Amino acid sequence: MAADLIKEYKSISKYVGEWGDGLNKERLIGNIHKNLMGVDSLGKARPIEDLAYFLLVAKQYNLNPLKNEIYATYQRVKQGNQWIEKIVPIPSIHGLRKLAREAKNPSYAYTGKADLEIDDKGEIVSATVPVYGRFGSSVEAVKVGEYTAYMEEFAKLTKDGEKTKQWRTMPRVMLIKCAEANAIRASFGIGGIYVEEEIDHIGDKGEIITIGDSEENSNSGIEE
Repeated sequence: MAADLIKEYKSISKYVGEWGDGLNKERLIGNIHKNLMGVDSLGKARPIEDLAYFLLVAKQYNLNPLKNEIYATYQRVKQGNQWIEKIVPIPSIHGLRKLAREAKNPSYAYTGKADLEIDDKGEIVSATVPVYGRFGSSVEAVKVGEYTAYMEEFAKLTKDGEKTKQWRTMPRVMLIKCAEANAIRASFGIGGIYVEEEIDHIGDKGEIITIGDSEENSNSGIEE
């Protein structure tokens, strides 16, 4: 590892969260830079500034990138007349559950079984997912909310208007994750964080549209 690169890693080591305690932080950051950040369209390593930002966001939410609790993804956005790649740290559904466990009154207990609505052609129309939590010192888990995600609103499309590979091959898994993510955010007071399955790209222009999180589609409240 080049001396100047080690120096840069050392300068941002303060952004490593508690998950890096007891480890060689320069080596740890180097591993994340090389193996998790990926490369740009020219095959070059991502900028140190992007690496620092990713580590800072992971630290802020106490999410461990080495356990796939948060990912470093890139989205194309337009600045003036030019399209550029911008880093967008995105938690996994596991990372979102971890944040919900740290919430208070209620704190996350588990996710219930999804209820799928299927049309007469055998196509998935929607997925409704309930989430359960605990209040105070109680060991009893109660239903604290649910969310219904509709396929037509969440399915990710290619520039030709077709569903992407994951949405074609794993539609149930993808839609259920979207429903669960929205249910968790609404029920445990988590805002501004979206899982990858909720991020949609329109056409080949790279616009980012975050969908879901609608109050009209969320049904929160303790189950009696």
